[in-house]
Amino acid sequence: MTLRDEGFAIEALLGRIKVPPPQHPESLLAKHEASLTQELRQLLASAPNHRDPMVQRRILPHCQPYIEAISYRMAYDAAVKAEVDPRLIDMFVAGVIKMDPAWYAENGIKRSEQAAMEESAAFELLPDLPKLMEELDVEEYITAPIASDGAWESFVSSLPTLKSPGGVAYKSTLVSRL
Repeated sequence: MTLRDEGFAIEALLGRIKVPPPQHPESLLAKHEASLTQELRQLLASAPNHRDPMVQRRILPHCQPYIEAISYRMAYDAAVKAEVDPRLIDMFVAGVIKMDPAWYAENGIKRSEQAAMEESAAFELLPDLPKLMEELDVEEYITAPIASDGAWESFVSSLPTLKSPGGVAYKSTLVSRL
């Protein structure tokens, strides 16, 4: 995080920068952002001024998660507005929850429920994952060989074959795909 980011967060908390309001205030991500905003504003109000050393100690460490919470909520709002596949949105929300699981647990979503949300979102996407990947046109951005069967086969065949003292070759049994 840079001083510029910290400055943005402090300015937003002070109300000098207006963060776009949530389009879906009932969403989990909007509630998370609102809670962080309220908590940090209360801390800021308890300091004599925003340049007080207490602000540096108690608020600045939370600036990055605060900015991320704003960003995640705005991305959620944009995805809903753009009518992105709801299963992708659910997967996104499940991933964001993992960034601050304690807050979500404190606000009524148990760890087991968080895990179940992620599992459900993943299994809803799984059958259509190849089609969704093709629609998203992400191939030029993916370099991991596990992303396709052909790339994986090529990767495995490029690995050196190890032989035991008895002459038994070992390779693909140690590097199998799920």
